[in-house]
Amino acid sequence: MKYILAGTVAAVALMAFQTQAAEKKARGMDADSDGKVSAIEFCAAREKMAEKTGKEFDKAAVEKQFAAKDKNKDGFLSGDELPAKKPGAKKEGAKKKPVQDDE
Repeated sequence: MKYILAGTVAAVALMAFQTQAAEKKARGMDADSDGKVSAIEFCAAREKMAEKTGKEFDKAAVEKQFAAKDKNKDGFLSGDELPAKKPGAKKEGAKKKPVQDDE
């Protein structure tokens, strides 16, 4: 019984963490701070990312991505429609840590 309870608590904690991560990501794109990401805000964030990385911005492709993420088709992305960053994934533009030899 203890293991079932511990597993349930761990699962709930993980879900809460993932929800918080998704909401944090949404706030980064949510230019008007209304708690949701519009297609315009999503495109602007993706365009800015393309400029930072030196990649070509394809508005039609980004609009298609937005439509695929907008599961309830309300024209906005809310926290639950934005995937949480995978654990261990590096931030964009993060530098690699130098490998140290312990010998």
